[in-house]
Amino acid sequence: AFASIFNAMPNTSYSQNAGLVAFTGVISRHVGTVAGVILILLGLFPKLGGIIAAMPESVIGGAAIIMFGLITAAGIKLISQSEMNRRNLLILALSLSFGLGLSLLPQFVAHIPDFGIKFRLLLTTGLIPAGLLAFTLNATLPKNS
Repeated sequence: AFASIFNAMPNTSYSQNAGLVAFTGVISRHVGTVAGVILILLGLFPKLGGIIAAMPESVIGGAAIIMFGLITAAGIKLISQSEMNRRNLLILALSLSFGLGLSLLPQFVAHIPDFGIKFRLLLTTGLIPAGLLAFTLNATLPKNS
């Protein structure tokens, strides 16, 4: 609620945190508090921020590969723990294929009018159409197979 008063981004959790917790095994709130204090200090003292900015891209890239790989692995683990009947496999296969297909072939939606709201941009990300398709299929396909 305070974020809007100060014209700042709203508070939210980031999925990178789940990957970091899975990698380190540390779940303590105190670690989050210390990280918050460090971020405040980095904001107040630009020289400290310069040290972080001087970090090589390869180090940041390596950390990102580990974090996003762990997020992907957590998603695969979640999918593997669900009941994989024909219905769920169909929903998974269609939504993944649709989302990846639109991401890899953005020219597929080039003929769709924009309607002034960047509708075409929403379709080329793959995430939104795949999520909507999975939601729609889950709601409409019969539960008994």
